[in-house]
Amino acid sequence: MGFTRSRRAVQLRRAASPSPVPRRRQRVPLGIAKPRGWSTVVGPAVFAAIAVGLLVFDHVQRKVTDIVFWITLALVATIFVWLVSKTAAAVAREHSSARVDDLTGLPTREQLDRDLATALAPGESERWVLVVVELDGLPIYNDSHGHAAGDGLLRGFARALADVAGGLASTAYRIEGSGFAVLAPTASSPAGAIVTAVTAVTPQDDEEQLIETSHGDVCVPEEASDPRVALEIASQRRRARKQRQRRSVRGQLRQVLLEVVAARRPDLRNQAPDLAHWIIAVSHQLKLPQQVDDIVLAGELRDIGLLTVPEATLGKGADLSDSEREMVRRHPLAGERVLHAAPALAGAAALVRSANERFDGSGYPDGLAGDAIPLGSRLIAVCVAFAALASAARRPVMSAEEALSELGRRGGTEFDPEVVHALATAIAEATNGTRTDATHQRARGAAPPRPRSSPPRPRVNH
Repeated sequence: MGFTRSRRAVQLRRAASPSPVPRRRQRVPLGIAKPRGWSTVVGPAVFAAIAVGLLVFDHVQRKVTDIVFWITLALVATIFVWLVSKTAAAVAREHSSARVDDLTGLPTREQLDRDLATALAPGESERWVLVVVELDGLPIYNDSHGHAAGDGLLRGFARALADVAGGLASTAYRIEGSGFAVLAPTASSPAGAIVTAVTAVTPQDDEEQLIETSHGDVCVPEEASDPRVALEIASQRRRARKQRQRRSVRGQLRQVLLEVVAARRPDLRNQAPDLAHWIIAVSHQLKLPQQVDDIVLAGELRDIGLLTVPEATLGKGADLSDSEREMVRRHPLAGERVLHAAPALAGAAALVRSANERFDGSGYPDGLAGDAIPLGSRLIAVCVAFAALASAARRPVMSAEEALSELGRRGGTEFDPEVVHALATAIAEATNGTRTDATHQRARGAAPPRPRSSPPRPRVNH
């Protein structure tokens, strides 16, 4: 294909420039809306006014000589040519700026599409690897340090990526806000070595490690013969790899935090498996399959904020002072902060905050009511209560039927009646020979028969 060395040199110099690149001004077709730009049109405007005046005078008086007519025509033609040239120059500037990113100096997605099309042109025998890299967590970094610092981080990452790309005789691109790409030939380096070198580049200014990188790659033309298909394959692989990494991290964090909570609250160790089982079942009843992982995690870690409450306070039971009671009521906020510190747990953090709210608005910490409480949190409240009431460790022992009947009586005040109904439906469907339509009455006070066996436990990916 043909990436000229001069083009690469220009790209690398732009990427390596330490000075910020000025942001793009408002695009205007002829580039004359700037204050200093009006001086460039005064002359043509005067000539145009004279030409129009002569033509009007000739039309009315019929006294313009031939020489004046031809001079007027030349003026009009001159103005026309000037306008065409200015328009062409503006269009050329627009096309040029669209192919180079203002912030980083790297080529843009448009240039990548052109280079991919050239690489995949008929008759090209060279093999290439396309690597896409995403900086995950950039919004969090911007919120923490400001957008100016975020722009500086992007420029630094772009310079480092351009340096690596230059060593691989390849080109680096910025294809979206936090997305980058490298298109490299495999003639001098294996595809695996190229991917390793590209993915080794990390943001240098992220001392708090708020940003993680995810990547995907595709070999062309072996795996894709169309530029858009190639980019889509690489992006899909990046998303799949990110999801696997996220689940792995979530699983490790979950296990560590559960052990910490269980060491302080041993009763949760026996309750957690049944709780997860019922959360999954009710989530499917309420058609929340995409959120089930976060809901299960929030249900299991809902009390992690209690780690901030002194043991002596927790041991008092109901004999708490006003300040101690307020401390306990604020433990969901502490739990939210703990989980929000890990980006992989951010989805569960908001649910933990609202897990102690009541449907009638008398809960804490925010006093939310009804639909203002996240559905996942309302679901957790019902399932936590059911798991506690039906626990074998409870004295006196309460059957599943009695526990569900108790939840039905508290529906509309403490619990969302629709979530209670969804739990009743899940129990009924798990009972052989039980009619689903009978669960409406049971959710309002009558208890369904005890399930003969627990329903199959859906798989949860942490």
